[in-house]
Formats: sequence, structure tokens, C-alpha cells
Amino acid sequence: MLVGILLYIFPVLSFKKKIFRIQEKTSMFMPAVDDDGTSHRYDLFGDCVATTYSSASTYLKLGFNGVPSRAGIITKSPIDGKSFRIDVRLTINKGTRSDGIAFWIGKDSTYETGPVFGRKGGKGLLIAIVTKNDVPYIGISVGDHSTFSNFNRTEELTKNIFDEQFTLRITFDQVLVVSLGKGDKFKDVFKISDYELGTESFFAVSVNNSTGYSDFKLHAIRHSTIEYPVFKDLDEKRTGGGKWVWLLFLVVIAVIAFILYKKQTRKGR
Repeated sequence: MLVGILLYIFPVLSFKKKIFRIQEKTSMFMPAVDDDGTSHRYDLFGDCVATTYSSASTYLKLGFNGVPSRAGIITKSPIDGKSFRIDVRLTINKGTRSDGIAFWIGKDSTYETGPVFGRKGGKGLLIAIVTKNDVPYIGISVGDHSTFSNFNRTEELTKNIFDEQFTLRITFDQVLVVSLGKGDKFKDVFKISDYELGTESFFAVSVNNSTGYSDFKLHAIRHSTIEYPVFKDLDEKRTGGGKWVWLLFLVVIAVIAFILYKKQTRKGR
């Protein structure tokens, strides 16, 4: 019984709560553009169409159905290279057979069109959902993509990703994790434990359509920093005396558990 109580108490005492603090400058909320047709958060390139009013949801469409078509966006401000989470909510319509949609995190603050999912490849992190084959898949690559040819790892996706909003989540908190999900249910796809990110990076999305029908819609990008707050005022008040209170509490619990154990032993006799 005592062991059970202690196993319950110690995780509670050592628990550190995460706080996700939204970064407005590097997020995208619909409508994606301001009144003047531009965005103060992202630079837009190529064939981008922003739906600012709709009876359904508003969105930013990347790429046209005709070929060739390229589109991309990139943050105007860098993202902090410390702990963060980026949620990209999007829709890919069924029948999309273009090259795919790519998500970039790297030091390059410029956006140039090129052969790697519509963008000139650079150094950093590349994640892409490839839709040109019968079975869609997601791939990840880390390093220099100026001569990109293959992903480091790939994972097949089910076709239920089409025609419904879903979220690609990139989390960096000592470990890099890439997840896919709908609502609040997510499944981890990739994990990289030795990934290193610089102090400042830029987040970008690109689309390349060289095969035919293409329909990628961005509904939101939410960039949040991950923080572990320390309540200094409370800690200062509890310095010294607080530790002894917890120690006394554990001793009392141990004594109560011992007494209950003795009583149970006597009943057994």
C-alpha cells in the first residue's frame, strides 16, 4: 500500500506542465490576406488563390489544375529554433495527382522556384506528402536538398486523407516528431532524436503540379512555442519551509500506511 501511495505522489511532484504559446507573426489564420490582398505574416509566390469570403470555409489554394503550376508561401519572420509546434490544417481533394505538397524548415529566408516540389532546394528539414502515385505517401529528408533525389524515410498513407480537413503536426522539443491527425487524435509518423535546429529558421510550404489535376487548400497554420513556466514567486515563498512540509507529509503517509498494515496483519491472525 505504501509503495502504491509513493508511486502516485512522486510523478505528481515531478510533473512539468507544457504551455503552447501561439506566435501570431508566424501563424496563418483565414482569410490569409489583408484588405490590400497581401499578408503581413507570409510572402506568397506563384499560383496562390485566397478565398476571403465563402458560405463554407475560407482557405488559401496552392496551385492550379492546369500544368505547369507552382505555388509557395514562406514566413516573413523567423521561427524560434527552441521548442515549438507547427500545426498545418489542410485539405487534399480526391483525384489530386500532382507531385505533392512540401513543408520546409530551414535558414533560407528567400523563396525561389525550382525542381523540388516547386522550390529550389536548400539545407534544412523537408517533409512532403506525395500524391502522384496510386497510393499517397509522406516522406522526410534532413540535410542539403539542392540535389534532392530521395527521402530518408517514407510511410504510405491511407486514402482517407482525401476530401477532409486534417492536420500535419511538426513538434520539436528535444526530439523532432511528425504527426498526422484529425481533431485531437494524432498518430506519430516520424521521430528523429538527433535532429538539430538553428537559432532562427523560416517555415515554408510549396506545391508543384506537373501532371494534371491539383487541389491543395490551406485552412490554417498555427505556430506555437513550447514553454515550461517556473513560478518564481511561489518558489521563493516555499524555499526551505516548503521542502520540510513535503517531507513531513510523506512521513505521515508512511506512518498511516504502516498502522493500517499492522491492523490488517492482526485481523489475518
